[in-house]
Amino acid sequence: SYHVNVVLRQFAQFVFGSIYLIKISPKLSMWAFGGIVLVGYLASVYGNFARDLAETVQETFAEGTAVAETSFSMSETVRAFDGTEIESEKYESAQSKALELEEVQAWAYGTHKFFSDSLQT
Repeated sequence: SYHVNVVLRQFAQFVFGSIYLIKISPKLSMWAFGGIVLVGYLASVYGNFARDLAETVQETFAEGTAVAETSFSMSETVRAFDGTEIESEKYESAQSKALELEEVQAWAYGTHKFFSDSLQT
């Protein structure tokens, strides 16, 4: 019941605050509501991109883990055929790809944060 009370109070503040803002300055209120819509749209686009990118990063880590598990489970065979460098390169390649994707993730977050903060001030 506490949470319902908080939600209803905030909804009432939004409705009556919006009506008050529109009565005082319709032009300013439209700019404010337009900014809210724009920030919401950017957040939605960023959210979809971040979700897809996070899935790709996890798949890349899974590939690297699969390489490591295979190498460890067949370690005697790998050593017998002198394949340690090849297996190490496969693992490092997967980890490097994951790192590159995480850098893209960081840049995307920073760009989104910059634009959403700029639009809100």
